[in-house]
Amino acid sequence: MSYVRRLDLKSQINSTTSARFRVLVNSSVFHEKTVTNANYLDSTWQVFDNLDLSAWANQTVTLRFEASANSNVCIEAWAKARIDDIRVGNASEPADTTAPTVNLSAPANGATLSGNVDLVASASDAVGVVKVEFHANGSLVGVDLSAPYSYTWNTLDVANGNYALMAKAFDAAGNAGSDADTSVTVQNGGGGGAPVIVSFASEAANDGYIKANADGSSPALGTLESSMGLALGRGSDAKYNRAILSFDTSSIPDSATVTGATLIVKYRSASGDPWSSPAGNTLAIDLKNGCLGACTLEIGDYAAAASASDVGSIVRFTAGTQSSSAFNAAGLTAISKTQRTQARLRFSQSQAATYYVWIGSGVDASLRVEYLP
Repeated sequence: MSYVRRLDLKSQINSTTSARFRVLVNSSVFHEKTVTNANYLDSTWQVFDNLDLSAWANQTVTLRFEASANSNVCIEAWAKARIDDIRVGNASEPADTTAPTVNLSAPANGATLSGNVDLVASASDAVGVVKVEFHANGSLVGVDLSAPYSYTWNTLDVANGNYALMAKAFDAAGNAGSDADTSVTVQNGGGGGAPVIVSFASEAANDGYIKANADGSSPALGTLESSMGLALGRGSDAKYNRAILSFDTSSIPDSATVTGATLIVKYRSASGDPWSSPAGNTLAIDLKNGCLGACTLEIGDYAAAASASDVGSIVRFTAGTQSSSAFNAAGLTAISKTQRTQARLRFSQSQAATYYVWIGSGVDASLRVEYLP
């Protein structure tokens, strides 16, 4: 709120006289000027702006300007106020009637889906987007309140069939924009039946870690696995470590539909916090359907092509075991039903100093898989 004023307050007789000017919102004093046994005079118009009325947001209130004076009998006192150019909020500006723009970027139109699927959208608005909703056949399935906007949809919660997907973005004024040009088919299960959950321990003989320069050059096999575990992050030799875990997943039926998976690892020790350098660093997981190389650890595993990259991540932990986030759709597809599945763990950004963590392998690392037979 803003306004301009000129005041003439007089009470210069004794301490029992006063004159005042007040601005009230309902009965609450919001802004005031009071003199006791003194005079006050604005020789020019005074501007008061950026006065905060947020405590009364979305309320109907009475705004009152009040001038008053008191004195003993026969003692002169007065309060005179001239007020002009009162402005509240953005009342002079037109209402926001422009809807946000939104685009549902994943999954692709025409895709066949099963298990957990990432619904992804981008949205923008001149003032700001407050939320994005995700709908399937008109029913709300998820909401994200901040960018990047996404929601993991468990398609096991719905029947097999065709679905029209929609992303709907809202701004603070309640305007809504939508994108509803994506159609998909949900197809879960091969032979039906209840979901099966199985846990695969890693093959310690094929596990290990590789170190290399930040650009991936001069890779070398790590040598402390038997005593320390698998290293991740930047070591004291300024090399960057990546860990390889191997799982024999060939017992999953060929006809099964993998609907969920996570990686669970055990903490051994650490030096500093590799997740904090740089800020926001993530411990990412790449998957290979089969082996990155010859299945036994080799230096080429450091940068070998994966079947799916960044399928999930592991947040910072300092004791016990930690489960990764649920694997995305690409990660579920990369889990082999006929041979090994290898996981490569790496930090997404290079640490600026010596920060690393040691994790276990063998029985200390497991791949948890859920599937429909």
